[in-house]
Amino acid sequence: MLRALIVEDEMLVRIGVKSAIDWPAAGIGTVFEASNGLDAYEIYQKEKPDIIITDLKMPDMDGIALIRAIRVDNHDTVTRIIVLSCMDEFPLVQQALNLGVSHYFLKVTMKCDELQAVLNALTGEMIQGTHGRSDREGSAEFVQEYIRACVNGSPERSDTSTVLHEIGFDEKENFTCARIRLIGGGANQTSGVPNTKFLLQVLRRRISGAVKIEVAYLDWNDYAVLLQVETPEALQAIFDGWCTDLKLYANINVHIGFSSVSSRGDLPKALALAERALMQCFFTSDGACYTSTANDAYWLPDLVSRDLSALPNKYIHIPASFLEEYTRKVRLLTEKQYPTPEAFKEALGGLMVWLSTQVDRVCAPIEQINVDYTRQLLACNTLAESLAVFGRFAAAVMGTSSFSKNMPPVIITVLSYIYDNLEKPMSLQAIARHAHLNASYLSTLFKKVMNRSLIDYINACKIKRAEILLQETNSSVTQIAQSVGYSEDIYFYRLFKRFSGLTPGEYRCRQQKAR
Repeated sequence: MLRALIVEDEMLVRIGVKSAIDWPAAGIGTVFEASNGLDAYEIYQKEKPDIIITDLKMPDMDGIALIRAIRVDNHDTVTRIIVLSCMDEFPLVQQALNLGVSHYFLKVTMKCDELQAVLNALTGEMIQGTHGRSDREGSAEFVQEYIRACVNGSPERSDTSTVLHEIGFDEKENFTCARIRLIGGGANQTSGVPNTKFLLQVLRRRISGAVKIEVAYLDWNDYAVLLQVETPEALQAIFDGWCTDLKLYANINVHIGFSSVSSRGDLPKALALAERALMQCFFTSDGACYTSTANDAYWLPDLVSRDLSALPNKYIHIPASFLEEYTRKVRLLTEKQYPTPEAFKEALGGLMVWLSTQVDRVCAPIEQINVDYTRQLLACNTLAESLAVFGRFAAAVMGTSSFSKNMPPVIITVLSYIYDNLEKPMSLQAIARHAHLNASYLSTLFKKVMNRSLIDYINACKIKRAEILLQETNSSVTQIAQSVGYSEDIYFYRLFKRFSGLTPGEYRCRQQKAR
């Protein structure tokens, strides 16, 4: 019979764990107890327990110090360690997982039958000897290399049965492949992402002890997973659990593409199908996608064309010839199918390049703006993120640029100031001070270049912004008037009627009926 050690400074928790588990059913005959890490380490050195269940925050010696003493000081990678943690202990949990603990539980959500199942699985492995260290580690490395070769399209052999056998999968049982991409939150290349060992421990937490899993590192935020699963329906529950745990313990969101469940399939093909399903997550913004719903190429939703086409509408100085050509290019871009996210981002990047060639200059060098926004676009993980980046780029170019090659730089500066301050009251004198010009000279120059007075232009811009707010928000007319710098409702109503031909209420009703 095996021996276990429970390390927990809260006596009620310690007693609860000891009394709730059927130890003989797990093959455990002796259970030791300790209330702190120091006492636990003395028991470990004397009794050499096979399994240790430990808290992390304890007096004298905490759980991390205990685990490090076992794993590092004693070079012990055989003893199985299960961690009990609280909600606010993510940094400690990540350290523990990287030190090679077998499992972890949140105290507030832990269920006795789950702990029992994990104990049964771990002791079963130890008793049967299916996880001998040298053989297991060698097999895992072989399988990870093979999975990476499959993803790269250059596997040395395609015998799936042999690979499954290497990692203890029952080739008669169903298996599926998954591609996991870590996005958002803690997933960025500069701060790093959890290593393969940490990710494997997180993923295993939602897998029953009888189900096997193998994780292969592909890139800094990209992993391939081989998973033995009984039914396709089980995948959704697994995915939900993975999302919850990765968000909780690493502040990371995920996209996952699942291949179809197969009993004797072609592993390279299954991994390719999982990658195809992962691509679908980009276009649909769904967290999990499946081979059964994946396509060889993707159409963009209708609203993409609508939203892109509407971007110039907030600016009143854009010439009709530009709007016509821009609308044509948007139509061409949105009427195509895209086989990969990269193909779509390349096309959207092409529209960014064209847009930058249509302007004279902007407040920042156009070349640097192109570089900055192209870098942001390439890093996008979803269609929505890509469109948001393009929207910011379009605002930076169209809102502060000249579409006339001979527009004086000072007018571009004035236009930039106006669009950046639409929510504030503006006067000719204030803008002249900002542009370092005499107010009378600025008024004359603006009228000559823009063919309308500066104040008239400001009011037109504010009313254009108000029209957008009436369409896109439920704010009251008074709130919208204040948000574009008008404190008096009556004055705002008169201006709105003058520029749009309708009252604000009539305009909103007409737009709602048109939808």
